[in-house]
Amino acid sequence: MNRTLSFTNYRIFAEKQDLSLAPVTVVFGKNNVGKSALLKLPVLIKNILDVRSPKEELFNKASDGLRICEDYRDVVYGKGSRAVKLGFSFEGGTVDLSFFVEATGKPRVHLENLSGTLLDGTHIDTLESLPPTILFDIEYLKSIRDFPKDGYFSMAVSENEPVSGGMFTYRRLVDDTLNHDGDLLARVSAWYKKTFDGWEIEVDASRDPVFSLMLRHSDLRNNIIDGGAGIAQSLPVIVSAATEISSPRLYIYEEPETHLHPEAHGEMAEFIAKEAVRSKGQKSFLIESHSVNFILRLRTLVAEGKLPDGFLALYYVGFSPEDNRSSARKVTVNPDGTVKGWPENVFKETLEESLALRRAQLKREEEHGE
Repeated sequence: MNRTLSFTNYRIFAEKQDLSLAPVTVVFGKNNVGKSALLKLPVLIKNILDVRSPKEELFNKASDGLRICEDYRDVVYGKGSRAVKLGFSFEGGTVDLSFFVEATGKPRVHLENLSGTLLDGTHIDTLESLPPTILFDIEYLKSIRDFPKDGYFSMAVSENEPVSGGMFTYRRLVDDTLNHDGDLLARVSAWYKKTFDGWEIEVDASRDPVFSLMLRHSDLRNNIIDGGAGIAQSLPVIVSAATEISSPRLYIYEEPETHLHPEAHGEMAEFIAKEAVRSKGQKSFLIESHSVNFILRLRTLVAEGKLPDGFLALYYVGFSPEDNRSSARKVTVNPDGTVKGWPENVFKETLEESLALRRAQLKREEEHGE
């Protein structure tokens, strides 16, 4: 599912940017440079496209527990009086639109222009004329996921439950055990067994109708709520990525490696990459990461031929203090895993700390005669 997004005057991005989504797309960069804004862009576009008929505002400020903005003008570069321009290309054609946000009044968000062309030559100029094929599913997980509960009375997701917190993924495991073949639980548990010294995940139905998720290692069994934060924060990601789907879906993950030991970062990256390959393009992942190990493992998979050509895209997001704006720059990944256009001084902290430590040791030896 390859899609390309373009945007101008969006958030902290003033100039036109292009973001081509591969089956696995990773954005990286320092804090507060616009990475989260990029991840929310597909949600904003989907929100607009899902409208299909006039309503009070062009999009919602929040969707499934995910805050798009606090104020509508937050999505406009500098919160100024300028139009936000968005473009969206997909397998069936292209759509371009622009909207303007008024400072006051209702409605505040006005669609200024919409034009699109389908592969069969059909021209689109209104939201109502958008074909169903343009719509797409999104599963979004925030950087801090919901922690598991002691047990679950219901396997159904409440309408008021924020999907972006990932609580629904725990119920997926219970449902898979009770109503399906258990393949989802088996694959998720296998990853934990490999990554966390043999600990596995299982569903305890002994308190039916209350079902609990357990950690098991030989004869040791503990409720998952008594496990570490790394287990609880990674489980929604692994379950989400492993779930079987019947139609194309875009998975958006904020910092999936949160609370994990650095050694596990690469294991998570490999699991996600394998799911993208296994789904034959049905699953696409847009990921924000601060982990060098996460990205290195993906590059290694490319070099090993386990990630096919075109399956990985890297984007560096940087802020220019002189221009007061950010940009997203694509980093080319070669077939051997090397990269072209890698930003200078990114992920250099480990080397600098090591050099600083060695300098301090040499100075101490010189001063104390050690």
